[in-house]
Amino acid sequence: MNGRDDGGHGPSQDFPDSPTADEYSNRDHHHDPEELLISDEEYEEQLGSSGISDRVPRSLTFFHGLALVIGLQIGSGIFSAPAAVRTHVPSTGVAMLAWVVGGIMASTGAASFATLGKLVPLNGGMQEYLRFVYFDLFGFLFAWTWIFVSRPLALAMISLVFSGYLSRAIYPEEAGPDWLLKTFAIFAVAVITLLNCIGTRIGTGVGNVFLFLKLLGLGSVPLLGIIAIAFLKEKPAEISQVQLLADLRVLSRDTPGPQNGVLDIWAAFGGFVDAVLAAAFAYNGWESLSFVGGEIKNPEVTLPKILKISMAIVITMFLASNLAIYLTVSAETLRDSDAPALEFGKKILGRAGVLFYTWVVCICALGSLNSIVFSTSRLTQAAGERNYLPRFLKANAGTFGGTNRWLSWSYLTYAPIRSEGQNLETDNVPRNAMIFNFLLAAVYIMTASFRSLLTFKGLIELTMFFLTVFGLVIFQFLHRQSEHGARFGIETISPIIFSVLASFILMRSAAAHSLEFSLILFGLWFSSIIYYKEYENAA
Repeated sequence: MNGRDDGGHGPSQDFPDSPTADEYSNRDHHHDPEELLISDEEYEEQLGSSGISDRVPRSLTFFHGLALVIGLQIGSGIFSAPAAVRTHVPSTGVAMLAWVVGGIMASTGAASFATLGKLVPLNGGMQEYLRFVYFDLFGFLFAWTWIFVSRPLALAMISLVFSGYLSRAIYPEEAGPDWLLKTFAIFAVAVITLLNCIGTRIGTGVGNVFLFLKLLGLGSVPLLGIIAIAFLKEKPAEISQVQLLADLRVLSRDTPGPQNGVLDIWAAFGGFVDAVLAAAFAYNGWESLSFVGGEIKNPEVTLPKILKISMAIVITMFLASNLAIYLTVSAETLRDSDAPALEFGKKILGRAGVLFYTWVVCICALGSLNSIVFSTSRLTQAAGERNYLPRFLKANAGTFGGTNRWLSWSYLTYAPIRSEGQNLETDNVPRNAMIFNFLLAAVYIMTASFRSLLTFKGLIELTMFFLTVFGLVIFQFLHRQSEHGARFGIETISPIIFSVLASFILMRSAAAHSLEFSLILFGLWFSSIIYYKEYENAA
């Protein structure tokens, strides 16, 4: 921990003090908002003041970033969330509305993160953003939450989806044994981790391959749906002109409410919020680019471009694919199934469709694992740089904080890479962080299940997203003033929209899931105690 005295208010952040509103008023009021960017000189100064000795080379291009974001968003979530979304709402119209709201939150959140990425173009993502808009404690809380809970859970959940679908190819009629599912899951995370340990170029290259296969697989859903509706002589029973109109109703007689037919707004809103959280799980991934912002070439131009294009592609494909699934597979079937993609494939192509979408989902899951391993290792490395975690996690090579290499387990782990002549000291691949993330994920795989963790993971992630984006709202109103008042543009409107939607969802979810929300608050409180005790000891 940083032991510098901060006047009793905790460790001071390493960023220079933000200008006050008065200081801004003395500037040229017609300056472009890009003034708030951190220049290369300021970047070097901040790295030096924070104790980070090496500047991260900017090696990731626009296409690498696009593959990373889309690769993480188009994962197993889009093939598992449609059933959960439809289960929580009374009709296809409400389900599609939930996907639209989820898309709005993802796009406005991505726009907000693009602004923050230009303000703070450093690796570490929300960790650095929260330190910038609040103070050091918030960066610490995020790092611990994401590293110990959110990302390992994501790796575990996605790998379990992968192993579950893979078992359907091996055991068509029944689920495989539990030990086999967990073995497949751990093996999948291990292989993806090893590929990323070889180097950044290998990791991003694998991501590009997965991106092409994922787009092909997901694009086949609306295409086959259109073919089934328009051309097949023997259409699925759910597809008819009457059914199409009925399923697109926003409300139906099945909407929860008292016996007199008056709509119970609170109960209906609760179901809708749960549906949006399920959709948000599928959209997750838009924040991943922020963790590698320090490696993006020309970030002030590239970051917004990547996020805008990726969100347009993902939202369009998600809406089209979900509409095809909802108009092809009955609501009753979706309520009883954890694999809507398989039900869709079976309805359209029979057994061949089941096998096809089994492999599509497996490929998508592997692509998501690759994106998570790549981005989370950078966050873990950045947390090690800030002394939030043991210092060995910031090391590129396999040396545990100076431990004898020949006795270092990680050195033995990297021996195959070293034999190929790779320079582990200078290639900036955070291998120690990757191994650490893998071990945490393996623990969750052995002890957790997919459905039991979905709501908890969604709540804790949305809480951190809200704190980050709302901090940007506060920062913009305090520091982006002119003689005519605050500037309202897309960079201001997007975080406001996200903050309003997220606050409503969090309030309703906290009421419906009080136990999970209480655990989150307790975890944040406990982490704060650790932070301040560590600071006091260091002081």
